[in-house]
Amino acid sequence: MTNRASATPEQLSELAAILTRMRFECDSLFDLISTMYGREGARAVRAQELCNHLQRLQWALERGDADNDVRLVQKQEAGSSEFMPQL
Repeated sequence: MTNRASATPEQLSELAAILTRMRFECDSLFDLISTMYGREGARAVRAQELCNHLQRLQWALERGDADNDVRLVQKQEAGSSEFMPQL
């Protein structure tokens, strides 16, 4: 077991921003690949799998980190898909 410091609010904010950006980019990538190769093609399937993995990571972060009780929570603004850190 390794010892590590708890995440700072700045680190959590950066994590939330990067994850939101990555999910947006992944969705754009999937759309582009689907247009180029078709939604049923192997390339599009791989791109969708990547998006699904990012979603599962986001859900795991939303549920919270058992090691230090850090969570990402969705902003309550209408239509917002941004996630903010909660200590």
